[in-house]
Amino acid sequence: SDLAQIQLALELYFDRCNAYPGSLDLTNPNTTCATNSNIKLGNYITAIPTDPVTKVVYDYSGSGSPVVDYALRAKLETSNQALSDDVDGTQLTLDCSDSPNFYYCVKPK
Repeated sequence: SDLAQIQLALELYFDRCNAYPGSLDLTNPNTTCATNSNIKLGNYITAIPTDPVTKVVYDYSGSGSPVVDYALRAKLETSNQALSDDVDGTQLTLDCSDSPNFYYCVKPK
């Protein structure tokens, strides 16, 4: 559900800016829309959820300038948590392999 919340905010931001933000850091200027500085990622999500185990922000990698593609990654606790919309291999700069790290990655919907 954390990744779904982040994805929804990213899609709403993209709908207004025609690009994704450069990062998920809400204090970073890269989360401000290039075409309208009044639009920020924080308009669509008040806080970026963190991994409940590691307590760190999920991994995000954008591609392009402006950013037109992204990959979002979480580390699963065990291998038997496979989800159907998982993308594998290397996605942008993120390792999304299922073994041995049990990564779960998503791309734009």
